[in-house]
Amino acid sequence: MPTIIDYPVTKQTSVLSTLRFVLLPVGSRVPTSYTITANADQTPVTGIAIDSGSPVSVGDTTVTLATAVTLPNRAKVTFANGMSVRLTSAAAASTSLAVESVKRNPNSSNDVSIPANTAGTYNHGLITLGAEYLSIEPLPTALFPGEELFFGLTKVTVATYAPAGAVVLEILPLSAALADGDIATTIATAAIAGGTDASPNSAPKIVDATNFTSGAGYEGLTTGTNRTMNFTFQNILGDPGSDTLKQILYNDLAYNREIYAILKRDAGDRQQAETYEGACIATQGDQASPVQDLINITANLQFQGASFRYTPTDGAFDIFNPASYVPPGLAV
Repeated sequence: MPTIIDYPVTKQTSVLSTLRFVLLPVGSRVPTSYTITANADQTPVTGIAIDSGSPVSVGDTTVTLATAVTLPNRAKVTFANGMSVRLTSAAAASTSLAVESVKRNPNSSNDVSIPANTAGTYNHGLITLGAEYLSIEPLPTALFPGEELFFGLTKVTVATYAPAGAVVLEILPLSAALADGDIATTIATAAIAGGTDASPNSAPKIVDATNFTSGAGYEGLTTGTNRTMNFTFQNILGDPGSDTLKQILYNDLAYNREIYAILKRDAGDRQQAETYEGACIATQGDQASPVQDLINITANLQFQGASFRYTPTDGAFDIFNPASYVPPGLAV
């Protein structure tokens, strides 16, 4: 009867893998760290509506409301026709909102983006279980979709772009309530949204160590490891991760800048994803843009020295501490 070898059968896949970048400060291989602080639940704001005689057009930087409201700086107001505006200064019991330049409504046949009398909503931030709008103190830096914030053991995933100064984060539903004053740190990375492949590589540097005691055999000695990453991505307009890399590759003002790269691979039901991260220089970039096809870019990154860090998933076999291994599933 053959011997049954009871190994885990769950295969790791590339589903939910993410590749994120941030430009490093000049002369440093340590990314800038920012603190995000949870704030108390905000008070709802009701009665937001465009004034009957003041429709909002493309390019407007002032929105006139039918009744006065109080809103914080960088507040995002979403109107019933799907358009949103972002305040550039706080409104204190005012009918006039100073906003970023209003974008064109893709569903409108003219320059009117938000018609008169259209109702709006300010999704006030909360820190309760299930909240999709997180109340925070003003952001010290912009955050991009997919950024993961850890308030203690509670992971918060940013759902949409939030500019510096914002006091509400749109997030995936909060898995546990936070307390006023809870903090998280972030290095504010941006994802490669159109990534189709990310392959880390390691090439040990071997020198000849053969001597008279080696007999007829060869001996090598590992003196270092060259760690690189090759990846391919579709060029998506407005993707900050893609734009960062293209400027490193093609902009003369940025050709010698280093970036901090983080590749995370989904770990299934594990809490800690498998990660490859560190300061990098770009060593190659190639574009393919055939007729009637997507523009695809392939690039190579060289991890820089001791900045590289590999983190296995929690529960992975540790060669330096074999006794800590607990087989997954039924293999116990």
